[in-house]
Amino acid sequence: MKARRLQRFLRKLIPVRWVSSTICIKPLQSVIDIKKIEKEYCEKPLAEIIEELKQYSGGEFVLEVKRVSGKLLYFIKQDNSECFWPSYFSAYFYCAKKLWLQHKLGALIVGEKGLRSIARGLKIHEIYIEYLDSLGLSIEPDVLVEGEYCGYFVRGYIDFTLDGIPFEIKTGYREHLGYRLQLMLYEKLLGANRGYLVYPLKVIEVKLDSKLLEKYFKRVLKIVSLNEPPPEPPALRNSRGEKAKVCDSCEVRPLCINYPSACRNWDEFLASIGEYPMGEKCLKCPYINSCRSFRAVHGTYPCLSKQKTLVAVL
Repeated sequence: MKARRLQRFLRKLIPVRWVSSTICIKPLQSVIDIKKIEKEYCEKPLAEIIEELKQYSGGEFVLEVKRVSGKLLYFIKQDNSECFWPSYFSAYFYCAKKLWLQHKLGALIVGEKGLRSIARGLKIHEIYIEYLDSLGLSIEPDVLVEGEYCGYFVRGYIDFTLDGIPFEIKTGYREHLGYRLQLMLYEKLLGANRGYLVYPLKVIEVKLDSKLLEKYFKRVLKIVSLNEPPPEPPALRNSRGEKAKVCDSCEVRPLCINYPSACRNWDEFLASIGEYPMGEKCLKCPYINSCRSFRAVHGTYPCLSKQKTLVAVL
C-alpha cells in the first residue's frame, strides 16, 4: 500500500508515464535539448534541410517549389489516393481549409518555416528513438498500419509501438483534440484500448473513445470530400486576450485566398454539411448560422439561453 502511494506521489512530481513496472517513457525535454535543435535548424542552410528530408524519406521525397503572389511555397507530394490518413485529425484542428487544400492538391504545402519545422521534428524523433533503443526496449519504430474504419480505408504510420501500445511523438507544447483522435484511430486499428502522446514536458495517456472518434472521423471525411473549401478558421484569443486570426501568420495564405469559401463562417459551414448541435430540430432554428459562436461566448446554445440574453446579444 505504501509503495503504491509513493508511486502515485512521484507521478505527480515527475512528468513521466509508467508503462510497466520496469519501463518508463520520458518526456522529450528530459532526453533532448530541444532549444538547441530549434536553434540549429533555424540557422541551417535551406539546401541542407531539403537534403535531410530526402534522406529521411528514403528517396521517395518529391518536392515542387512554386511562387505564389511573390511568396515561395513548397509542395511535398503525398499519396492521398482513396485513403484516410490519421494525421488528418491534427491537420483539421489546425486549419480545415488548409487540410482541404492539401488533400485536393495531393501535397503537403508549407513555406520555408514549415519546411524547417518538419526537418526539426524528424530529427527530434530520430534522437528519441535512438534513446529508447539504448535502453534495450523492444520498440517498433515507424509502424505502418492499414485497415478499414467506418467503411473507409485508413493508412498511417505510428511513431513507435511498445508491447502493442501505440506512441506518438509531438514536438509542440500545445495539446489539442486532433492529436488524441489521431492516436485513437491508431488504437482502433491495432485493437488497443489506450495509447500515449509524448510531449516535450509530459507524457499523457489517451484511452479510446469510440463515439468521439466516429463523430470527428465522419466530419473530417466530409470536409476532404468537398468540391468547395470550408471557410477560414475563426479568430482565437492570444495570451493578451486579444482576438487574432491564425491566417495572419500562415505561410500558405497567398495560396489560400485563391480558394474562397461560399460560407461566411463556421456555424454556417457546419450546418451546410449536416452538422447540427442539437440534431434535426436545428433546421428550423433562426440562429443556426451563429449558435456555436453564441455558445463560445455565453456557454450555452441560443435555444437553451434565457430570452434576455438573446435580445441583448442577438
